[in-house]
Amino acid sequence: MIRLVILRFLESYFRHRWLWLAPIVLLAIIATYQQWRINSDQQESATAQQFFDGLIQKYQDDLTTARNALKTYLDQHPDPARGDRPSIEKMDIERLQGAIDLSLKQLGSALDKDENARLNMSRAESDVKQKYYVIDAPNFPEEPENSKDVRHILNLPVLASIPEPTIERAKKKK
Repeated sequence: MIRLVILRFLESYFRHRWLWLAPIVLLAIIATYQQWRINSDQQESATAQQFFDGLIQKYQDDLTTARNALKTYLDQHPDPARGDRPSIEKMDIERLQGAIDLSLKQLGSALDKDENARLNMSRAESDVKQKYYVIDAPNFPEEPENSKDVRHILNLPVLASIPEPTIERAKKKK
């Protein structure tokens, strides 16, 4: 679709006047579009990366808080000298351990997504260059289209005839 629009524009604009400029403009348009796609894809990845950086920091803080809470609880409620812990303490420890597990799971997920965003950012340029590779690049016209030179019109070599010397012409006329 884009190629058709570009080609129609170039055909109408450069039909007669500046035909030699058409391939230059076409290649510039293609290069500009490729760079726009690269920048667009990288911008999306950079935005995702910033989002996950903030999220990772929050999850790390949550994990630190949950670990500190478990440590504080265990310091305040040491193991009994005999027997098992009371069931209420076991439930509190399991709850605190569950908070740590949840924080670890969230942090791991955010780290994976951040890594994917970084990979997408580095992959954006190569994907665009592969997807929008110019297979048949436009060529510069080798000869003018509206030339009045017979050689260009007929695409034949120009043959020159050597005129006969004037003395021999006179003899032939006799």
